[in-house]
Amino acid sequence: MKKQIILLLLFISLFQNISIHPSAAAPLYGAKAAIKDPKISLAKALTYALENEYLVQANYGTSINKFGPIHPFSQLKSDELEHIQLLLPYFKKYNIKVPPNRGKEYVIVPKTINHAFEMKQIAEKDTIAMYVKLAAIDEFPEEILNI
Repeated sequence: MKKQIILLLLFISLFQNISIHPSAAAPLYGAKAAIKDPKISLAKALTYALENEYLVQANYGTSINKFGPIHPFSQLKSDELEHIQLLLPYFKKYNIKVPPNRGKEYVIVPKTINHAFEMKQIAEKDTIAMYVKLAAIDEFPEEILNI
């Protein structure tokens, strides 16, 4: 069911006028790195997912700092912390080193509130593309595929 929802969201996102990768110079971290990686191990998959949560949380924090605690950024920032907490036990279970939170190093400061919302849409598309790719890797334990 989760895979079907992800695929549906990705399909819908393809018909919007926002590119998944707006800049060729964008750093490869989190979802962008996962999308480009041709061979993803379990350690890399968990690392990319956690890096992506770090990055998205940092981006929401930057938008909040610039524009105030506006909806939906304030709620989404706390949601990202929950996602981080959900991922961390799998690092311990599979004896994988938890990457440092470097999300703030990759933040793009939005120029306007509209730019912040556009960045949110791009981040969501990247996240969907990453999880679609990860869900297609059959070698991963079922519990990882259902995160």
